[in-house]
Amino acid sequence: MKVIFLAVTLLLAMSLSGPASAAITWPEKVKPYVEKIRPQMVKYLGEDLTLTILGPAPVAKMELPPIPKLVEDAKSTEMYTVKEDPSKFKIKPEEYQKYNLAFIEEVIVETRGMKANDDDLSKWMNTMEQGASREGIYRAMVLDATYAGLENYESAVTERSGDFAIKFLERFVNQTLKKEAVSKLNFYTLKRIVTEKALEIIDQYYKNPQDLYKWYAVFSSEMAEQYPTIWNNELRKDVSAERHMQWAASVPSQFLKSEVIIKLHKIFNHLNRG
Repeated sequence: MKVIFLAVTLLLAMSLSGPASAAITWPEKVKPYVEKIRPQMVKYLGEDLTLTILGPAPVAKMELPPIPKLVEDAKSTEMYTVKEDPSKFKIKPEEYQKYNLAFIEEVIVETRGMKANDDDLSKWMNTMEQGASREGIYRAMVLDATYAGLENYESAVTERSGDFAIKFLERFVNQTLKKEAVSKLNFYTLKRIVTEKALEIIDQYYKNPQDLYKWYAVFSSEMAEQYPTIWNNELRKDVSAERHMQWAASVPSQFLKSEVIIKLHKIFNHLNRG
């Protein structure tokens, strides 16, 4: 019966959809029933043909966890005492250097808007090999003379990047920033401040790692959906919050932080082009 049912479904779908390359636009009231038979269709017809008939499966939305309150305590070093066992991650020791080098190259491009030269790469890689974290490298970069020069340079904030800063802080940091204040900031100052707030929120989540993974997953999936053309790898392009959550739980926290840093700067760069 299942085979007959699926065969009838296939014939009906093909007759309704015309060319095999176009999926049916199913009425909203029919979609729940269609999704119930998707697993059976995949089993008997294969993923490609099922995708042609039904279109992509709907992406489940993930709820943003409660946003913790930022605690500005200069004496608190709790977030810096978090220890992670490298053996729990599926990353070979020799791969860390390759990944760290890729991070340095990308973070220089996205923060400064210029390609890294050999001296920069050597300098920051040596710093990492002496024990500096990715977050530490980023903070040093945005506090050095090069970035200070960019902040002193006249670089106005566009309306699009200003709106993004306001919406991001409201949704993911639970803080309000007035549009008038944003418009007076240097562009490089704005993206440094917003990224700093994101890192502070991540620190506050360390007591509840599952909430941190959810926060990262919702942020990453929404950014993938809103800015689909700017990402340079398949994971960053993925709109599935579940996949981003799985990734966040499988890597050291410094990898998660570096992704947030790069994504925010990349979005700001994109939006500030006009």
